Amino acid sequence: MSVLDRPFFNLSVIKAPVAEVAQAFDRYPPMRVHSSPTSFVLPEQPYTEEQGAPPLILWSPVNAPGLTVFMPHLSAGEGYVPTYAQSTFRFDVISIRSTADDCKKDSLNEFSAYSQGALLRFVRVMSDNPGWDFYQKGDPLFFENLEKYQLRLKRKRLQRGDVLAYAESWGAPITSAMFWRSDFPAVTFLPKGSASSASV
Repeated sequence: MSVLDRPFFNLSVIKAPVAEVAQAFDRYPPMRVHSSPTSFVLPEQPYTEEQGAPPLILWSPVNAPGLTVFMPHLSAGEGYVPTYAQSTFRFDVISIRSTADDCKKDSLNEFSAYSQGALLRFVRVMSDNPGWDFYQKGDPLFFENLEKYQLRLKRKRLQRGDVLAYAESWGAPITSAMFWRSDFPAVTFLPKGSASSASV
């Protein structure tokens, strides 16, 4: 199963090559982690970071070497990566979360974009007892399908296909197989003072 066919996926894309992103973290004294090469194994995104599970990884795609992609474990406290990338290092960043369209419980489709250290745009549809919630903040970006936001059924206003299309229009060719491969070493972050994660 490809990542985009999973019942849920969560990723961020940073507008800088992976080496530049790693260097930004390594050169920032307050950071409690350092970058380390790691094997390019896409994480399975467990809800808990089980022993032996792949670490968080960052990579630059074959078809977009000027970008860095980050996929966290779901509950491993790794949200600091896109947060520092956009707020401290001021890279342009998008983050997306998506459940499959046939998911009726705990459904979520979300797109956020940051630029120059500030939130540029946020749009989200999620299931919320007893119904659905549609929320947006910031001015719509030129590629958004504003007509869908007027649909009576809130759950249809932002679906997985829309989230993927927004990512592509922003500049992340996410639906191509080459986005999920890399010609460069992948990177993980380890606590400062720990040894290298893996040889590449």
